[in-house]
Amino acid sequence: MRIGLIIGLMALAASCSAQAPGYMGRRLTVTAELSFFNALFGPNANFNSGISRFNHREIFDLDYVITRDGSIGFTFELVNTSIAYEGWNDPKFDSPLITDLPSTFKHARIKGQTFGLNYKLYRNPSKGGIAPVGGYAKFDIMVARTEVFPFDKENRVERGRIKEYYNPLIGITYGRQRILWNSVIIRTGIQIALVPTGVLPYFTGITSDIEHDDPHKELKRVHDARMFSYYAINVNVGIGFLAPIRHRPK
Repeated sequence: MRIGLIIGLMALAASCSAQAPGYMGRRLTVTAELSFFNALFGPNANFNSGISRFNHREIFDLDYVITRDGSIGFTFELVNTSIAYEGWNDPKFDSPLITDLPSTFKHARIKGQTFGLNYKLYRNPSKGGIAPVGGYAKFDIMVARTEVFPFDKENRVERGRIKEYYNPLIGITYGRQRILWNSVIIRTGIQIALVPTGVLPYFTGITSDIEHDDPHKELKRVHDARMFSYYAINVNVGIGFLAPIRHRPK
């Protein structure tokens, strides 16, 4: 009788322990990722394109495990890409964006940051995994703040910022996280993201040569289309660590 009671209590304790979220009592993770993809849908930061060229951005996550199979977090990204644009002082516009810019300025760099919140849902936690370990789906809601800098590709000269834009975006990442030596996080994944304001400009630019009479609208169209293709699909590889802060159940 006593033996059966002891076994029952041990099983209950093990069950309660298994349901506790976090890895070894630690819930806070800090990770840095490199997100990249071929420059097939637009030039990279150096104005090159093609299958052997890559666009990339750096992603930083701060996540906190709240349940056995989920975590919430903050995402910060660095944006760096480019566009081809010749309309800085095009005579077709009544009021050009820049009046004293040489004709060699036919491109622009797009630089900025993205801020947002994420939720990670870890799959099959009952099969030996527990957040933040295993396969997961990450859902992002973010806002990208970007600046446009006219660029002379021939002479490698950049002018000061001409425009600032804000674009909302949503993303989903399917990935996997592993923890080595009980502290180091290795992460891989594939991300698909949508910039809603860039959908129409991107597909309009592909199917036709519609232009705006207003240079401000024309630049925004080209910029938003580039943001759409820049975020469309990416492969992520990252590394991070579990913060040495243990959650002690009450």
